[in-house]
Amino acid sequence: MPKKKLKIQPDKLEANFISIEEPVNWDDVQGLNKPDNNATDDTAADTAQAAADAAQVDATANIALLADIADDAKITPVEKLTIKPLWDAIVAEKSDIDTQADAYSVSKTAYGTAYNDLNTYLNTTIDVFANMATTSSITRATWDGYWEAYYNAKIEILDAITDATDGATTGDNLVDSGSNVLDDTHVKNIGTLTAGETINGATLPVAVYVSQADNEVYACDGNDTGKTKCIGFAISNGTDGNSINVQFIGIVPGFSGLTEGVAYYVQDDKTLGVEPGTYNIQVGIAVSATEMVIYLEDIGTLFEMVVSDNLKVYDDTEETETADAYVLKKQITINYDGVIRIKFDLHRNGGDTAYGRIYLDDVAEGTEQSCTSATYVTYSEDITVTAGQKVQIWTYSPSGADTTYLRNFRIYYDNIPIPPFTVDAV
Repeated sequence: MPKKKLKIQPDKLEANFISIEEPVNWDDVQGLNKPDNNATDDTAADTAQAAADAAQVDATANIALLADIADDAKITPVEKLTIKPLWDAIVAEKSDIDTQADAYSVSKTAYGTAYNDLNTYLNTTIDVFANMATTSSITRATWDGYWEAYYNAKIEILDAITDATDGATTGDNLVDSGSNVLDDTHVKNIGTLTAGETINGATLPVAVYVSQADNEVYACDGNDTGKTKCIGFAISNGTDGNSINVQFIGIVPGFSGLTEGVAYYVQDDKTLGVEPGTYNIQVGIAVSATEMVIYLEDIGTLFEMVVSDNLKVYDDTEETETADAYVLKKQITINYDGVIRIKFDLHRNGGDTAYGRIYLDDVAEGTEQSCTSATYVTYSEDITVTAGQKVQIWTYSPSGADTTYLRNFRIYYDNIPIPPFTVDAV
């Protein structure tokens, strides 16, 4: 199977990988297009090739981004907020790459060395993430060298995995490293779900999400915050209450008129376009006029936020308020689900107590904080949020004569990957 050569350079794109899950019996396999037992099949190779292609795109874009950031030999707090998710993704994907390499007897030496070297450089030599609020000085050539070495090693190992899967067989001959037979769903990452409405994915693939209300599949909508969490593309037709096939990762065929290398977004009318709708829901990048590699920009679909002391976003500007009732002073819109740590500083000027409180979408959520100090005091609280919510700080001064001061509105969290689905042992 010849390798596809990509020429696209989209913004940050994280590669997708096949996952080897639980063993199954061949007689129980009900995956799509199930081949004859012991028949040869290119599905594993096709999926591995998609991962390698996506890795090439990822490397091209990220190396350019990182070189641009390092142009002045300084990594600012704002730039650290861009770089940290890239490193988190590298850490999260390593076990998947190692698993695939082991399954197909591919050497991990060069990849492991490049990963360890980058890890040591970032987290020991320059310790760039130790303080997210300060600027770190670097040597650009050294910085570029470690990042490039890692991405080159990643591309090489995924290409080797692709070569190893070419000509792999299905049925009794397709096994993981533990000699467990794999079904089509493990390899193709296509699942059969239940439609909640009429979706014509066979004619043209449709970006879809799963409703928490009924656990059924619906078309994503660029103008509805409840319909932004894309899980993949419906590739068959389905009606309410009936089965529909959904592809979760990899290259999806069946489109027309796409522009190679261009990112596509869900529109307000549920179609796809090259500009975001009301809400940013990127779902893929065209690799040809008829094919799109799945890339879910709505990270809330792939990650959840968990509380940590890692600073991710902030608004440190000082604000003042003299009103005797709560007034909105600062606001940050959240694009992820999860739990975050929110901190802010208060102090008073005069005899009054300064009051501040965390709100979500104009509704009081956090504990009311009161400050009688003439110097800044930091308050911290962990709050559960959902994608699209506005996290706000409101303040007031009881008498209306004195002044409440506010600064350093900061949000802390880590991203934890969430798999798009889980294959259960039966």
